[in-house]
Amino acid sequence: MKKNVIMGVSKGYGWHELEPFINSWKKNASDAELVLFVDDTSDWTKFVVETQGGDENLRLLPITESKFDNRLISELRWEIFADFLEKHRMEYSQVLLTDVRDVIFQGDIFKLYEKYPSYFVYPTEFKIIADEPINTKWIANFFGKEVWQKMKDNKVVCIGTVWGTVNEIILFSRKMDELSARSLAWGTDQAVANYIVHNGLLSHVLPNATIIENDYYNGSVFTCALKRAGITDDKILSPNQKIPTIVHQYDRHPDLVRIVNRQYRSNSLPPLNDFGDLMSLLDASNAAIQRNQYQICFKMLMYLAEKYSEASDWKGAFNRLTKLFRQTAPSKSIPFSVEIIEQTLERVLMLTLNDAEINFEQLDTLYALLNQAKNNHHTIYRRFEQFLGKCIWVSVNVLTKNDYIAEAAAAIERLSTIDYNFNGEFYFTAAELNRRIGNKDKALEYYKKLLEI
Repeated sequence: MKKNVIMGVSKGYGWHELEPFINSWKKNASDAELVLFVDDTSDWTKFVVETQGGDENLRLLPITESKFDNRLISELRWEIFADFLEKHRMEYSQVLLTDVRDVIFQGDIFKLYEKYPSYFVYPTEFKIIADEPINTKWIANFFGKEVWQKMKDNKVVCIGTVWGTVNEIILFSRKMDELSARSLAWGTDQAVANYIVHNGLLSHVLPNATIIENDYYNGSVFTCALKRAGITDDKILSPNQKIPTIVHQYDRHPDLVRIVNRQYRSNSLPPLNDFGDLMSLLDASNAAIQRNQYQICFKMLMYLAEKYSEASDWKGAFNRLTKLFRQTAPSKSIPFSVEIIEQTLERVLMLTLNDAEINFEQLDTLYALLNQAKNNHHTIYRRFEQFLGKCIWVSVNVLTKNDYIAEAAAAIERLSTIDYNFNGEFYFTAAELNRRIGNKDKALEYYKKLLEI
């Protein structure tokens, strides 16, 4: 007998991000097999997922590194899904493709569609494209303003969840992969999905399928980022006051997060066993700090700071380190142990940065964290500001050394917006960079400031 299957991808997620997804699947939807494609996933996280999942219906499969070829995981996943389903086509009947980090299951979605021999479902949101600035930007950037103009009065299609019979999911995934055209921009998958639906391509791609719109107000999947309806003691309700089988983007609402935490998270930290590697302990540190277990987090970070004392040890750890920062930045006042954690993180981040392993995306992340700390009157905002200044200054030197002059000049301008030690070297470098890119007025401004000191 053929099975139903739920498929998702996890790149760089730790146990904290995966826990509600895994536990809600196990509790409410484990009749379907769960296939999770993973990359940049620590040994500890994989161990906990498999242990907590505790089911032969759960499979973790590595993503072949050669597949990436500079592609974003949001675009690459369609090829991954299609390739896997082509190989295992005869094993499955119905397929759900879903986001992972912000999705929970409240029931078995497949039972609702067993009557259809061939079908495909896509969810829509309650806003039209013209009223939703993020989707407007993605569509206009990828397809152009003329295409957006033709589509703007249609409802937004959310590509975070789609489902149907196996052949239809394969065909749809292939079309998504084809039209994404190896884009390097976030949001391309959302733009492509809206293009396929609102330009009549579904009927051509899936000529034999019943096409179903999962309506925001009455659908079995509730995408609740922009608006929500209600809650009970243990369930999230859709706008029609029914219990949807799947809730997507619940993490935008604190009261929904509280329900999810109560239902699908454990207060205890899963055992580390013999996992002493860097990525495993960083994932465990994140899980610990989310549970307010600051001393455990502190001990693990101190151990890591001592054991991995070279910058090369920390390559690939940047996203996990900034994730830990993000957990403390919203607090106006924090326990002393958390401040120690941040000092430890600063130490290892500087190790990484001194090895010239920072890029503009990473600087944007740090800059956003700085603003978050500032806006929330964080107690150590000033020290963090100085730390970020060091990060940017490192990047300026690296970019200049490698002759990325325009990028270095842009980094200098960002540095000038924060409270940093602006000495003669800073003003000379800023003046020279602006001179080399032809910005004479700005160069003159920095030369004058250099003369003043």
